[in-house]
Amino acid sequence: MKRTDAIVIVVLAAIVAIVWAAKHRDVIDDDSPDYIIAAENLAEGRGMLSRPSPAAPEAWRSEARVAVTRLSELQGDVEATRTPGYPLFLALARLAGLTPRGATYVQHALHVALIGAFVVFARRVGAGRGATITASLWLIVEPYGRWAANHIVSETLFSVAVFAIVWLVAEREMSYGRAALIGALCGAATLIRPIAVLYCIPVAFVGVRRVSAASKAVLTHRTPRWAMAALLVVCAVAPPAAWAARNANRTGIFTLSLIVPINRLFYTAAGAEAATMPGRFADNLERVRAGERVRLATMIAERETALHRPLTPAEKLRVVNALANDMLLHHPGGAVLHAARDVRALLLLTYRCNACGTLRNRAKDVLLGIHIAILVLAILGIIVQRDRALAFLFALTILYFICIGAGSGGSWGRFRVPVEPYYALCAAMGGEAVLQRLRRRAA
Repeated sequence: MKRTDAIVIVVLAAIVAIVWAAKHRDVIDDDSPDYIIAAENLAEGRGMLSRPSPAAPEAWRSEARVAVTRLSELQGDVEATRTPGYPLFLALARLAGLTPRGATYVQHALHVALIGAFVVFARRVGAGRGATITASLWLIVEPYGRWAANHIVSETLFSVAVFAIVWLVAEREMSYGRAALIGALCGAATLIRPIAVLYCIPVAFVGVRRVSAASKAVLTHRTPRWAMAALLVVCAVAPPAAWAARNANRTGIFTLSLIVPINRLFYTAAGAEAATMPGRFADNLERVRAGERVRLATMIAERETALHRPLTPAEKLRVVNALANDMLLHHPGGAVLHAARDVRALLLLTYRCNACGTLRNRAKDVLLGIHIAILVLAILGIIVQRDRALAFLFALTILYFICIGAGSGGSWGRFRVPVEPYYALCAAMGGEAVLQRLRRRAA
């Protein structure tokens, strides 16, 4: 029955993917040029560069992205904003003769395969057939995963990496080899999206609870737990550390990604100030960012005048951080409010708006009620999970990826794509528990 369910779900997911890809032909998002340019340079053997290649085929030609939220002056021609995981995936697609649109077909296939694997995974961790099918159908119809698969963005590949980590940790026994593999996957996930840089900590916390009896016999009862946790973390930290060292060598800045100061200044700090201003938040945010750019240029110019020389990239980064710190220091309440709004938006996916009108707001109220009920069911699904380590894994994974980007531009539904399988499964298992309780009462 498990195999039949998986086949049926995969067929349905494939049909939806084909229809979606046929109807939505635009595969370029705001971030896509960064990835395409880096991938083309990788494919041509020049490494990760932010400068468009003049030799790129027509399909892979892209102009460098110009945006107020970029800090191109810190990296020059070296690509230090994007990590190499996703550009490497695209470079392989380019070398295989695919266009960017062809690469999205691969992403659709990965998304369909992930949904099929999810069916098997859900049954292996004890979900009932009804909960498994419900959660799988949810993954098929929810639009954000499909949108990500259809665009040159990193969410689909990242979701596959996170799913592999969760599957390996969910197995009932942990060994040194498995810990090293899980750590390496955490490192690879971080090179796809830097947001996973601390994910190895909750993974190690849950993983050591699954130390096998055979592993315990090697050393003392407690030592294997700490040894395996340390091994996992070391394997997770090594790839990002190596990439940060590369950035230090090429730009003078030891950083995993310049996306960190970018988010901190143009999303976290700007959002904190915009959240305290009257009027529409999006309009306020754009005004604050434009003002930040002027202040940043002024601060750098003043510093260069005082030193009688141009600032190095590392010195410019210190100015960026100083500006962000100053803004956050003056708007702590706005920072909390902005982060809370991001968490609400990711969990509930809808909210009332002043300009929507009565009818639209009533429809939003219905959707909001549905999402609140789903959230309650997801919490219940975690509570009723008999495998406490597994319950911790699901809860920490969801909380980590929902909260780590809060306040830094992570309020769009695409950013919950990596945790959607576990959120859907927990909600479905919570609903299943409620139905079982109601049946027992009725009997």
